Amino acid sequence: YHVFTDIELETPDIVSGVEEIPGPLGFSEVWPNPSSGPFVVQYELGHTTEVRWSVYDAVGKLIQSQDMGTVLAGVNGISWAAPEAGFYLMVIESEGERITHRLVATK
Repeated sequence: YHVFTDIELETPDIVSGVEEIPGPLGFSEVWPNPSSGPFVVQYELGHTTEVRWSVYDAVGKLIQSQDMGTVLAGVNGISWAAPEAGFYLMVIESEGERITHRLVATK
């Protein structure tokens, strides 16, 4: 594999005078992963909106789901502890956008 550092890319301003309107979901990260305790999932919202999260096991069975209601714009977090060791998917949804994280629970 190759590692490139100190590369500067110039991106031309193709459309000027147009303000970018962020979608509801920005960055998202999870830690610790793998975890023997609770996971902390941090996500960013571009504006105040409804948020829902769900967790599925490795075979797609819904383990837990929660409607968070209206959540304020900015950085927000979810803490979740797996019921047992295994692989899980956490899905965060808002306004038709979806972010999915793979979680590895150890006990």
